[in-house]
Amino acid sequence: MSLSAEVPLEDVLLLDAIARRPSRLPDLASENQGLHRLARQLPDEPQRMLDTLVTLTMESCGAGSAGVSLLQKKDDGRDIFRWVALAGKAAAYPGGTTPFDWSPCGVCLARGSATLFFHPERHFTYFRDEGITIVEGLVVPLRALGRDIGTLWVMHHEDSRQFDAEDVRILESLANFTTAALELQRARERAESERRQREQLVRELRRSNEELAHFSSVASHDLQAPLRAVCVFTELLQRRLKDRLDEKSSEFMAQITNGARQMEQLIRALLRYAQVGAEAVRLGTVDLKKAVQATLETLHSTVEEAGAEVTCGELPPVTADPMQVFQLLQNLVGNAIKYRRAGVAPRVHIDATANREEWRVSVSDNGEGIAESEQERIFAPLKRLHGSDISGSGIGLAICKKIVERHGGRIWAESQQGIGSTFYFTLPVGREVELPISLEIPRAEKTAVEGID
Repeated sequence: MSLSAEVPLEDVLLLDAIARRPSRLPDLASENQGLHRLARQLPDEPQRMLDTLVTLTMESCGAGSAGVSLLQKKDDGRDIFRWVALAGKAAAYPGGTTPFDWSPCGVCLARGSATLFFHPERHFTYFRDEGITIVEGLVVPLRALGRDIGTLWVMHHEDSRQFDAEDVRILESLANFTTAALELQRARERAESERRQREQLVRELRRSNEELAHFSSVASHDLQAPLRAVCVFTELLQRRLKDRLDEKSSEFMAQITNGARQMEQLIRALLRYAQVGAEAVRLGTVDLKKAVQATLETLHSTVEEAGAEVTCGELPPVTADPMQVFQLLQNLVGNAIKYRRAGVAPRVHIDATANREEWRVSVSDNGEGIAESEQERIFAPLKRLHGSDISGSGIGLAICKKIVERHGGRIWAESQQGIGSTFYFTLPVGREVELPISLEIPRAEKTAVEGID
């Protein structure tokens, strides 16, 4: 490519010529038909739209060639213009490039407005090297979102006609349409790319959850089997050696059995925790008052034994997974009763308030309370604040946290030691329901939820 100019740039620029020339009347009907042609190309690949654009531009301006040159950056960091769509005589040079800093397109973008050239091959001599004779060239910028992305241009190769103000108007109108169409296409491509990425993440997450659920089930079975064997054979050994075991030996045997059973309980709790993350959230309309009633039926013996009083305010219907809401309430109400103060009958109150974005549900008690330093840590798996004197695996609140977060909500605790605690969780308002599911109140004898942690 020859990069030596025969004449200075000023000699090939016609800066005021357009304003002095008579302009033909606009043919708005033909222009509208052309824009409709372009609009019909929008759903197609960008190249088809650009090919239609340059053909329409050439026809509308009565030109010998037309093209779109888009800015690109080479590997060495230099900016170039690539001819991405061509019509007329210039169509023989698909994919051609010109340097940004020595081209009619670069001059146009530097000036920021329509620019007319007269025999530009005298300054940009590489056109002559390619055998292109240009009597006049008219170039307008393509600008999207405040930045230059390229140019739209037309050429006359003969002296029979000159460009006028109507040609400038047509080019600028088509340039505006083109940049809007290109930005729309890029937005579609970004949206499609993001959609594919989301789908890939969902597939990977689903596969991971399925693998986790399978592993948890297998591990739970394989781990519980030897523990059950330890319990069974320890009890058989106790019965066989009953008359020969002293008090200390009998105590050791009981500790072995209790330890194995506690480990079995922990394994089941971990399995439930893993299942909460693996199961799909099946949204439906859940009546919270009925969910509380179902919870109290399941915890009937616990409530009676503790002499607890459970009350609730006005509770709304919410959009959530019915069984997971039941499990959430069962853990929170069960914990409120379990961690009571000595000699004080448990009092539990469930209430809900709403704002424009979410429901906030509260479960308050008059129990022993939680130290401020522990109020965040209690939601971690296997975190327990009590010793073996109170049963539990330390998984219940971790399950609650996972359930609430999978619904797009938050959970936290506020507490004063010796006075009581309030556990809050939120559920989004107006969330789209994926499956219309109504809550069936589980009976205590039918529920699959195992105990309170």
